Amino acid sequence: MGKNLNRQERQAIISAIQRDLITIAKESFPKQCSCGRSYANLDEFIAGTQSVEDGRGLFIDEDYASGSVVDLLRNCACGSTLMVAFETRRDHSPSGDKCRTIFGRLHEFFTGCGLDGKVVRNELLRTSQGENSPVLETAFAEHDMDGMERDFIRLQIRALRILMKK
Repeated sequence: MGKNLNRQERQAIISAIQRDLITIAKESFPKQCSCGRSYANLDEFIAGTQSVEDGRGLFIDEDYASGSVVDLLRNCACGSTLMVAFETRRDHSPSGDKCRTIFGRLHEFFTGCGLDGKVVRNELLRTSQGENSPVLETAFAEHDMDGMERDFIRLQIRALRILMKK
């Protein structure tokens, strides 16, 4: 396993898990204990289990720095210890960095066109997967810019699609 965390570090990690990794946790459920008890989701898992006795239920794996892996250990009512691993899928490679940079530029552009940041994020994610986004297309069409700027934005969207497919 990894480094033993103090209470404050554990709370910070738990907050991060709840805020940033909850979607990934969904992939770990349902979780079933050998006694037959089943936990449908993270909330049910936490409510239906107890902290491990020694209080060391949250670990950062050794490869945390490269992959953001956090393990949560909890005891089932039967006493068995169960684990849920949270791992981000963030690409830390140079290609992943480029992708985040392009995404950030496009996000800034479209929020500058007057769109809500959350809407822009969701629409960029759809667009990056090859889907059309009438919302972004309308904002793009209505924004005052020259032909070169329009071509640049189109190229950035195309680059984002290519990078996110890798």
